[in-house]
Amino acid sequence: MWGTNYELEAIEAGCEACALGNVVVSEFANHPPAVRGQLDKEAEQMALIARELKMFEHKAHVAGFAIWCFNDYATMRKERYNRQCGLVDAWRVPKMSAAFLRAKYTGEPFITVFANWGETGGGETGARDAHIFTNCDEVAIVQNGRPVATIGGAPYRLQPLPFEPGSLVFVGRKDGREARYELVSFREASRVALRLEKAEGDAEQRDTIGVVVRIADDEGRLVTTWNGKARMAVEGAGLARGYRGDNAVDIAGGVGRFFVTGNGQTGGATVTAWCETLAPAVARIGFH
Repeated sequence: MWGTNYELEAIEAGCEACALGNVVVSEFANHPPAVRGQLDKEAEQMALIARELKMFEHKAHVAGFAIWCFNDYATMRKERYNRQCGLVDAWRVPKMSAAFLRAKYTGEPFITVFANWGETGGGETGARDAHIFTNCDEVAIVQNGRPVATIGGAPYRLQPLPFEPGSLVFVGRKDGREARYELVSFREASRVALRLEKAEGDAEQRDTIGVVVRIADDEGRLVTTWNGKARMAVEGAGLARGYRGDNAVDIAGGVGRFFVTGNGQTGGATVTAWCETLAPAVARIGFH
C-alpha cells in the first residue's frame, strides 16, 4: 500500500508506483488556527477540508483518508502546547468541520446551523450570515412562525438572513423524514449553567461523568458569542478532571466541558462552576 501525507498532487504517481494500484491519504487538511467559537476560523478549516476532499474523494484507487485531526490536543513538540486543529475540541465538543462531515456522510436526516443570533453586539438590524450544514434535500426557514425562505440542501451553505429577536427554525426533509434545528436569540451573558450527562455513578467503578458548562442570559438562553474561561470545583465523592490541568474550563461559543470521576467513596459530589462576572452554577452527582 502506498500512502501520502498532504502531497495530494502525488496521488496519481503513487497509484502507478503501487503494485496493488491503491493509495491511502494518511493525513491532510491540518489547520491549527481552527479555534472553536471563532466562526471565521472554523469556516476556514471547513473550507480547507472541502477543497482538499474534492481532489480525491471520488477516485476509486484512493482506499481511504484521515483528516488531521479528530480532536484538539496539547504536545511538547515544538512547544505546541495547545493545538486547535481538531474537528472537535479537546473535550469532544464539535466544530463546523464535524458538522460538515456529518452532513456529507451520515444516512440519518441531519441539520445544524452556526450563526451569531445575539440581540446586542452583532448589529441589531440587517442580515447576518448563517452557516447551514445538512444532508436534507431542501430546508424551510421559519422566523417567529413566519416562513422566510426555502433553500436547496447541501452539505454546506452560507445563507444571509434578516435578524429578528426570537426563534429561527430550520426544517429539512430526507427520505420522508424530518430534521429540525432552532436558533434562539439571546441577550447579554448573566450566569453559568450546568448540564450533567448523567446524575449518578458507580462508586466502586469510579465512573466518569461529563459536565457541560453553558453561558446563559437572564432567561436561560445560550449565549453563543461568549468565549473565555470558567472555573470549576468538585467537593465530596468526586474528583475534577479538566483539560488544562488546573481548575479552568475553556468556554467557546458559550459551551465548555469537563469531567468528574468518582473517588471510590459512596456519597454525593457537589460540582460548582463560576466566572467572576457571572452568577455561579451548582449541580450534584450521586455515587452509589
